[in-house]
Amino acid sequence: MSAHSAAFDKFVASMVIEYSMWHDGEGYDLEALRAIPEAERAEIETILIQRNNEDWRDVEALGALGTPKAKEWVRQALTSHNNQTRMEAIKWIGEDAQGEAHAAPPGLGPAASGVVRRRSRSSASAIGEPPCIIARANSSIG
Repeated sequence: MSAHSAAFDKFVASMVIEYSMWHDGEGYDLEALRAIPEAERAEIETILIQRNNEDWRDVEALGALGTPKAKEWVRQALTSHNNQTRMEAIKWIGEDAQGEAHAAPPGLGPAASGVVRRRSRSSASAIGEPPCIIARANSSIG
């Protein structure tokens, strides 16, 4: 039996990426992240930071946490060798610079509110448009 909340366990379980999650561009369970009690959020932050921004999903979750330490790690992801990780960091830094204009629960970034949606490469090609066209059409910047 876990000493953690059900939300904590559910979020950690979502960090195990299976083929279909990878293929479809699914992120970690941000609903579970939002439901984690305040007392356990520092532990989740530590787990994510220890992953050293290996994946865009880590950056997305750190951005959703929105703590000063998590934001610093999101900024560090700008120098990642992984393009998707850098792009996720750019998204979160841009939203942070806009003053968190989206309605989100306290302590969580804009994507947690459901306003920001990820469109994977596979879904873009499925509708016959290159990913860059999809990104431009869905961009809230300029």
